[in-house]
Amino acid sequence: MTNILTMPKNSSYNPNISVIRMLLALYVLLAHSIMWYGAYGVEVSNWLQNFNYYAGKLFQSSGETNPAVIAFITLSGYCIHRNGLRIDSMALRAFFVRRIFRIMPMLIIGTLVGGLVFYYLQDINHISVITATTKISFWGLLYKLSGLFAFIPLSYQKLAYQGNAPLVTCSVEVWLYIFYPLFLMLIVRKGEAYFLKLICGITLAGVILYTIFPSIQNWWHNASFFGFLIYWWIGVYAVELRQELFGNIKFKLIAYILVSVLLIIYPKIFLLVEVRKVLFALLFGGLLYVLDRRTYSLKILNNQFFESGFSLYALHTPLICLALYFNINIYLCLLWAMFTAYLSYMLIERPLINCGKNLAINNNFKLMYSTTISK
Repeated sequence: MTNILTMPKNSSYNPNISVIRMLLALYVLLAHSIMWYGAYGVEVSNWLQNFNYYAGKLFQSSGETNPAVIAFITLSGYCIHRNGLRIDSMALRAFFVRRIFRIMPMLIIGTLVGGLVFYYLQDINHISVITATTKISFWGLLYKLSGLFAFIPLSYQKLAYQGNAPLVTCSVEVWLYIFYPLFLMLIVRKGEAYFLKLICGITLAGVILYTIFPSIQNWWHNASFFGFLIYWWIGVYAVELRQELFGNIKFKLIAYILVSVLLIIYPKIFLLVEVRKVLFALLFGGLLYVLDRRTYSLKILNNQFFESGFSLYALHTPLICLALYFNINIYLCLLWAMFTAYLSYMLIERPLINCGKNLAINNNFKLMYSTTISK
């Protein structure tokens, strides 16, 4: 079995990954549009309401995060380690330069646009409910961008949303990037078995804490570094499919269905909630591995549209708010959000990603380790 620090890198482009990211962003866009249009008092088609209702029963019967968010976090870990750091080539400066130019521009833009839209629409009925924001503040915007709430839920719901609540997950993701090389160094010193026990222990401790203190449940599921940790690293380990983690798909699928049925009946068994999330991440990680090793001849999959999934996720909340304000039909709202995200990707996101890649190549810095890897 290859250690995650010595497995071969894969720097090739596979459009399947971009398609998956876009499909997840579209699911979030659709789910939030249906929910927020209803909250705003706009009539939504019965089939859309039923879609959200049954998806909620299947994936979120205990109030946990949207399954697309778990998939996003798992996908993030997968993409990072797919062409990430290895024992013989820890190019830390290049890694962080690329990450900064990949995530920070849209995180900042999405936060500022969300704040501005809320500021101008805050007197409109239900906008505060939709955005989960009561007040925009300079310190709140800084707090959101810093992601410090990922470690302790201090004024989390009051300050961290700032007109664009879904972006809290991206702020946490930045911290997962920062800790990625630190945890790899821990694996070098202590071994993978120690590390896996550590993150499982952290997850179990979190379940115990939010069982005792239900007020932190929303934070744990949606904006906690510790809550996201295990799913991000499931993505890392999915780069090389391991039977002990990703094998026996039928058993995991049946287990997922059974746990979901139990949680519909007994939604307060929080250990089962976390088990369901872990099973989902393992199934999704296995799917990533399979799709990353397949290519399709369909030219549509190479379309730039599929690359704009992150822009869509970052901007969809303020775009939905504007659509509601201007009485735009929900179907036109979906199209307007996708079109705006595509423009954002082409004009902002892609040029900055390319800039980060060029800087990383020109300023490559390698920190070499000769330490023997612990088993």
